[in-house]
Amino acid sequence: MDQKKLVQFLSFWVVNAIVLIIADSLFGINVELGNDKVSGSFAAVVSALIITGVNYFVPQAVAKSGYKVKDQRLWGVIYYGANIFSVWVLKHLALILGFGVANLLFTVLVGALLSVAQYATGKLNKIEMETPKAKK
Repeated sequence: MDQKKLVQFLSFWVVNAIVLIIADSLFGINVELGNDKVSGSFAAVVSALIITGVNYFVPQAVAKSGYKVKDQRLWGVIYYGANIFSVWVLKHLALILGFGVANLLFTVLVGALLSVAQYATGKLNKIEMETPKAKK
């Protein structure tokens, strides 16, 4: 991993953690960071790392599926789906990770917040999405 990709990964990780902390304060008891075993800051950092890791592998998964993304706007929908999936999985691991979401509505809302923040971070980092070549 070269230095530019590392900085991009770290910037997405930090932005995702900030979004989770904002969602915790914005949505009250419907989104919670931390429990009796895990502190809120640790839950935000670890959950954001997992979300960033999942998003890092989205282009490779799209390439392996054989789907060609012709419209740049479709990447937003793909990442939105990946964010919703990530938050949904993480909410089921709330006892371990300390990141809890009340129901599917707030899962979709947190996924939307993550997607908007990631889009803005991508624009600031001048990241252009393209489907990588699938390895045979």
